[in-house]
Amino acid sequence: MKRKKFTDISMTLSHKIKWSLKTIRGKVTTMGVLAILASLVIGFIGIGSINRNAVSNEINSLIGQVSALQYKNQSLEALYQYYMDPSYLDTILSNLNSMQKNARKLNTIAGKTYQSQVKEILSDIRITKSNYKKLIEYHNSRGFTKSLGMYRQFCNANNAMAADVQKLLDGAEWVELKWNYTNSSTKITSPNITIDGKKYVHLKYKDTLPKVGKRNNLVLRLGGIFSYDRSYYITNVKLSNHKQTVDVNLYDQDVIPSGDAVVSAQLDNFHKEPAIKLKSNFDASGGKWQECNAQISIEKENIQDYDTLEYDLYLEPSDLEFDCQYGGAIVGIYDFVQMTRTVASQMHDYSMLVVEGKETRTIYQELLSLFRVLEESIPRYSNVKSAISASLTDLEEQKTLLHSMKTYDDEVFEIKHKNTTAFDSMTEICDQITSSTAKDMEQVRDSSIVSFMLILLLSASGLVLFTTVISGSIQKNMAAFHTSLNEITNGKISARVNVPSIDEFSEYGKNLNHFLDTFEGTIQRLQGISILLSSSVNRTIQKLDLDLDSELADNSQDHTEKGSSVNGYSESQEALKAEIRELQKLSENLQSALQFFQIED
Repeated sequence: MKRKKFTDISMTLSHKIKWSLKTIRGKVTTMGVLAILASLVIGFIGIGSINRNAVSNEINSLIGQVSALQYKNQSLEALYQYYMDPSYLDTILSNLNSMQKNARKLNTIAGKTYQSQVKEILSDIRITKSNYKKLIEYHNSRGFTKSLGMYRQFCNANNAMAADVQKLLDGAEWVELKWNYTNSSTKITSPNITIDGKKYVHLKYKDTLPKVGKRNNLVLRLGGIFSYDRSYYITNVKLSNHKQTVDVNLYDQDVIPSGDAVVSAQLDNFHKEPAIKLKSNFDASGGKWQECNAQISIEKENIQDYDTLEYDLYLEPSDLEFDCQYGGAIVGIYDFVQMTRTVASQMHDYSMLVVEGKETRTIYQELLSLFRVLEESIPRYSNVKSAISASLTDLEEQKTLLHSMKTYDDEVFEIKHKNTTAFDSMTEICDQITSSTAKDMEQVRDSSIVSFMLILLLSASGLVLFTTVISGSIQKNMAAFHTSLNEITNGKISARVNVPSIDEFSEYGKNLNHFLDTFEGTIQRLQGISILLSSSVNRTIQKLDLDLDSELADNSQDHTEKGSSVNGYSESQEALKAEIRELQKLSENLQSALQFFQIED
């Protein structure tokens, strides 16, 4: 029962809707509804576009804040690396907290589109925060300045070693060797050997080396107060101990000349052997001691391991007879003070590379190499046992601290690498989200414009269509009304308005047609009445004429007696006939008027 009732209501409603759509008012209403719907759709699309762009703008704003804080942290990191001030690390950590807050807010509004990317940002921020907390801890424990942590201990040990190594030499930097003298039988004017057809004065030096530790250079000396301007050769330089004798390498030596009497010094060959050739210019006129020396390197020979030095001199003979002295000196110690400074400088550079997150293997190996050289050189260049022990203790402490710091430094390097990776990852993701949201906003704008244009086009087309239909319908109906009314005006009362449409005009047509039907019926009845009236008037006139004639015939005999009476009656009859004729005339006029309306069956 309910279903049938619902079906009836639906059919009735559908019929009403169909009928309303066929009426002008329905069409105009539909046009208004269409315009309102178009406005509503455009409004909803606009609101949706604004909402989507608002979300995109908020996403861009949050991403921009994250990126700005990220680049700010990069600047703070650079400042920290330069000033080593831990407050910069604290600020970085605070900025990371703000970045995390913004990223979490971003995660709530970004939706599924950017969810995975935002999760990556949050993961990178968590990793970076954890890393900076460790860096703050390492800043205090490991220390990257001379005032903190293990680095401070290292600097203290280095300063102590710098003080202790100054005691290693005990003032013995230049160590003279014993002088040999020419005797009365060995005069420069008396050559005692011939080599390659030339005569030379041969002098042989041999003496014990002092136990003062390693020296790097050997000075071969010729000195005295005498006059001599010839060249001489030094060759067969040897070091020996009770186990072996070694030749000092005279090949590829950098000969360093010194002394008031030296003119030149160079490497040469003498009797097919390497030799040092010196050109001298001794002048005894001034009465001053003069020397002609040649310094060569013996760093590789480790002179501290030998007991004796020997060499040969071959002097070109001279006409002057003066005695001379020949000997030597060992000089050139390891610069331990500068070496400790180098260690401190290398350690500073090493720490800076650690802070900057750069590769440190090379400089670390260089530090270890410096430590090995110091460890080997300290006992070689000195015989002062207390200074050697103290210096080696300081050196060992620095080595231990370096190894301990290396453990931290490897982790710092890993942290810096992770931070860089996280920074690059966040930068890339932020750029991707920014680019994507920009494209989304462009798409929203483009789709909104297309939707607006499409809706406007459809609504305009609908309005034009409805306007055309309504205009055509009105024109068609007006034409039908005009034709029918012209016929009616011309007296064709049987004409009717023909309106095929189902709208207000059809209702008006129906009402007019109904009126015309009623009017035609009235006219038809009036015509009948007019005919009956005319017929009745004629019959009455005829009867009156007959009655009058009969009455006149019957009363002709009594004309004299009743003359005055007949005259009065006759006057009455004439008056009645006049009234009847007026009525007949009125009936004829009515008949003529009714004949104007051409009533067709």
